[in-house]
Amino acid sequence: MKINHANWMRLLLIIQVVMLQACTYDYFPVPEVPEPAKETATLEAKYVGTPPTTISSAYWSTADFHHVTAVNLSTGNLYSDGLLNMTGTYNGTGSFNGGSSPELVMKAAYDDQKLYILLEWTDLSLNLSNASWLHNGPTDPLKSDTATGWTSQKNNDKVALAFEIEAASGSAGTFSSVGCAASCHNNEMKPEVGKVDIWNWNLAFSEPFGYSGDMVTEATTGLSYDSGQPMFVRNNAGLTDRSGPAYEWDGVVQNITKGNGVASILDPAYYILNKTPFTGNIESGDAVYHNSVKGCTHCHGENGEGGGDFGDGPSFTRPEVNRYSRQNIIDYSSSTVHTGFSYFNQLNSTERENVIAYIRGMSGVPGYYLQEPDGSNADIISASNTNLVNVNTYAGHSQYKVLLIRELNTTNTDDAVFDLTQNMEYIFGIALMDNDGKNHIGSLKETLTFLEK
Repeated sequence: MKINHANWMRLLLIIQVVMLQACTYDYFPVPEVPEPAKETATLEAKYVGTPPTTISSAYWSTADFHHVTAVNLSTGNLYSDGLLNMTGTYNGTGSFNGGSSPELVMKAAYDDQKLYILLEWTDLSLNLSNASWLHNGPTDPLKSDTATGWTSQKNNDKVALAFEIEAASGSAGTFSSVGCAASCHNNEMKPEVGKVDIWNWNLAFSEPFGYSGDMVTEATTGLSYDSGQPMFVRNNAGLTDRSGPAYEWDGVVQNITKGNGVASILDPAYYILNKTPFTGNIESGDAVYHNSVKGCTHCHGENGEGGGDFGDGPSFTRPEVNRYSRQNIIDYSSSTVHTGFSYFNQLNSTERENVIAYIRGMSGVPGYYLQEPDGSNADIISASNTNLVNVNTYAGHSQYKVLLIRELNTTNTDDAVFDLTQNMEYIFGIALMDNDGKNHIGSLKETLTFLEK
């Protein structure tokens, strides 16, 4: 064949294509496609070089997962006198999440120092109060308790894990055979013998500071929080759940730094960190509120429901009222921006304090105030997909994502130890609570398997 210019060009093109294919094979290998995540029979923790310290860490998007079938664990339990509307999981799976499966999924990882557990479940309601103080609040359809005066109402969403510290057993059997059922004896949350570690994440106490509650239950003392300062204190002016609040928010922005170092702000509608004494006589405030001349009913309704005779007053029965300090309320109510300013300005200082106390009782004062944990109470760092800066409980909710991070060995006697030189499998139980604390669904016995490095 005569090699002319055109044929030379064709030959060079063929050579270039062959060389390019060779180069592509040798120097530009096709990247490996990661295996898709698969469901595992136990909760498998893989060893990682890069710790997945946030819920958005890349590891979680491809990590294998364990699906937990949630069944009834505890149902039909009610709280003592004065604690109302706190048992959203009273009927178990039939009432949790409106009767729909929570579709609980767990993922895990570990490195040389820490264990990482990610939990995901469906919950269509956002519950973040715990025993909030309401005055003449709603009755509880499950209880005959009167709601007159101060009562403690509402509960929050929780997830709890139980690991064995010392060989535990109860009336149901041993922890190794029945899981966290061994933590209960004679209808109490304590084993007959042994000791159990309880990790209790919830929206009311643990999420604000970014630490999961860390508890221990043992045969001699029962259930208690670990050593060190706990994350919360009951906001109680007396000794009962009808005594009313001791404190309210003081109006100062509630800046915090979470356990993972992230800065945030707490919504005073639901949380008290910066506090001031709760003042005013609520019965006298009731009289001021309902005064026919200078009362509030004309704009805000007979029971604070909003509207009133003039139809323009906002409701006082929503927690968002707590976003306004006393001085905020006084400044606004006495200004011409407020339709009822002329009525409010007829009140003396004592009457103003009393009527604000009454309004607080309508909206619900948080039942606990918060403090930064330390010691063994601060062992378990947590993070979630909730935002507590300016909570909107009316926009709907779909799924919780909660990450728990803890040392494999905290060296504390009230914590379980994950000693991988001795054992690579650990039995645990898991419980979900929806606006509840006494009733829960979940699984008594699951297995955490640490995979070899």
